[in-house]
Amino acid sequence: MKALVFRGPGRIVLEDRDAPEVHEGGALLRVTSVGICGSELEAYTGASTKRRPPLVLGHEIVGTIDGDPRLFTVNPLASCGACQDCVRGRGNLCSSRQLLSLHKDGGQAEFVAVDASALVPLPELEDPSAGALIEPLATVVNALGSSEEVRGRRLLVLGCGSLGLMAVRLAELWGAELVVASDLLPARLRLAESLGGVSFQEVEGSVRFDVVLDMVGTAGTRRIAVMQAGAGATVKLVGLHTAASEVDFADVVAREIRMEGVYAYSDEQFSTAAQLVSENRLNLDALLTHAPLADGPRLYEALANDPQSLVKVVLHP
Repeated sequence: MKALVFRGPGRIVLEDRDAPEVHEGGALLRVTSVGICGSELEAYTGASTKRRPPLVLGHEIVGTIDGDPRLFTVNPLASCGACQDCVRGRGNLCSSRQLLSLHKDGGQAEFVAVDASALVPLPELEDPSAGALIEPLATVVNALGSSEEVRGRRLLVLGCGSLGLMAVRLAELWGAELVVASDLLPARLRLAESLGGVSFQEVEGSVRFDVVLDMVGTAGTRRIAVMQAGAGATVKLVGLHTAASEVDFADVVAREIRMEGVYAYSDEQFSTAAQLVSENRLNLDALLTHAPLADGPRLYEALANDPQSLVKVVLHP
């Protein structure tokens, strides 16, 4: 089979490999679409050393199984199932969790071996490529919580990458009173506006927000998140660009601002994301750039040189 293999920083190589072995309780998925995640781009640029070469990247996966007419996505995050966090339904916090494309070969290949229990059918999905958005959307579902937590509230989304843009769209779908987007790139703000958001420049200084989503995670965006949060508001910390930064905790305490970390997603949140995409309710086609698997090395290089040039690349083996 053809596979994109990470061979070290700056090296993604299209190689011929044997199809992966399928162990008991597993399944062999024929990949039809697979996204490039920002965390995988960090491995390529050398910004992160978590991924050890050689490794097939890709955990935003859609595909089929021979003999089964259905389309599937894969929940790529596996947990132990027995620890306190897993028992509480928070397998994303399990200290033994493992991720496809980090701890084992992922789906930027013609085939990928997965646990059968990780397969999620997508019976109503019209465009299989949209299924590559399910995994990142699951993190957005975790950040927003539920439609009940969003409806009638004023939200600010800092950073309009793929996660931020999906947050804008989902918050609008779930009935937010106001969804405001902030980004340095005018093109990203136009995308946010097309998905139901309002540019921050239009409301700056006139609104305090009930919920602020920091999708970037720099010292600057964290300070802005606290400044723009209203009294009693919640700041959701999603982005991880900078590990440490100063925050005015006197302000946080005096205005009872809640700060919550958001990491990946639970199985339930992944299922919610799969249902949203499968029911074709989000209309996120404008975020996608399609390419054959063989173009993967070129696109990794392009994204490394200009990470803002494309929102979400979807490869097709």
